[in-house]
Amino acid sequence: MKHRDSHTDKDFMDFINPNSLKIINAFVEPSLLEAKVGDQFQFQRLGYFNVDEDATAQKLVFNKTVGLRDSWAKQAPKPAQNNEHKQPQQNTRSAIEQIKSFGKKYDRMNAEQQAKAKAEIQELAKKVHYDELEPLFGTAVKKVGTRIITMITLGVLLKDGLEKNDAINAFIAKALEDKNELLVSETKGIA
Repeated sequence: MKHRDSHTDKDFMDFINPNSLKIINAFVEPSLLEAKVGDQFQFQRLGYFNVDEDATAQKLVFNKTVGLRDSWAKQAPKPAQNNEHKQPQQNTRSAIEQIKSFGKKYDRMNAEQQAKAKAEIQELAKKVHYDELEPLFGTAVKKVGTRIITMITLGVLLKDGLEKNDAINAFIAKALEDKNELLVSETKGIA
């Protein structure tokens, strides 16, 4: 049985953070060997943690309960006084991350916005490696915008010489059967 959020009609799994479990090995003070389940500690510069019920004297396990805000990291560098040496700001996000940012809204754009976004995606796709793209083949059916931008990117990679494999053929076949005309149209363009 699937549980749905009554306000958004989404499955609760859509709200799960895939990065919520991070296992990090670290060194701690020897006094923590006597920590009991539920004890709470603040680890400097990281946040507040409590002792997990799986913790043993041989293997301590702590769960982060609250992170600390790093106000220094959020401060933008002050602009130089001399404007002569101004350099253009570069986007530090990877090409695939920039492409993925179009996925949430692509299917809701008007035709002009889609054409502009598609051109930008195709340019960014030249910097994408297939290994970065293939995980997007498993995108949920209801996230059609992400599947469309994945297909656009795949089209560029195929045009640039990428050989089709079983995963690509399956992704294309599934997209051709989709009810979304925009996705089907993009897929026919590369099939």
